[in-house]
Amino acid sequence: GKELRTEDEEIVFEVAIPNNAEEGEYKLAIVLDAEDENDAQYEENWEITLEVERKNDDVRVDSFTIVPEQVSCVRAVKATVKITNYGSDRQNNAALVIANTELNVNQKVEFTLPPGDASVNFVTQEVDVEIPATAAAKTYQLSATALYNVDVFGDRKTIPLVVKECAGRTADETSTPSETLPTAPAES
Repeated sequence: GKELRTEDEEIVFEVAIPNNAEEGEYKLAIVLDAEDENDAQYEENWEITLEVERKNDDVRVDSFTIVPEQVSCVRAVKATVKITNYGSDRQNNAALVIANTELNVNQKVEFTLPPGDASVNFVTQEVDVEIPATAAAKTYQLSATALYNVDVFGDRKTIPLVVKECAGRTADETSTPSETLPTAPAES
């Protein structure tokens, strides 16, 4: 441990609580060993009770990526979103919405999330997103919103999506591909 030089010094420490810790009380033992200028030994023992409480409903977007991050002639991206339940309730009616109003994108995927203290309390969803051929060349903000109880807001992350002109074509000639990106089965 750290050696203190004066009586007025402090030791500050942090305790990391795992995200999937069960609700309840936990005991934390603190032992201080000391020696004074006469070589006398001292020991002080403290016990602190930490209480872990969870909200009933606490659904969050932990990560949100798109591939590719820029589009031009091929106007499609794959969004990958990790949604985690930190709450104490199982979420039977959870959902993910990928959206941008300017692009007329609004895709919803429904799923179930185990309670926050489960060993696996998250899902990773992959969503294919078509970008309209008429979209102007600029940067858009694509959002990933986690919902619970069908339509109650939980959390949101946004990510920039860069739309570039298709080289050699005008915006009217640019089209979305007829085939869609391959999809992976959603975890549940």
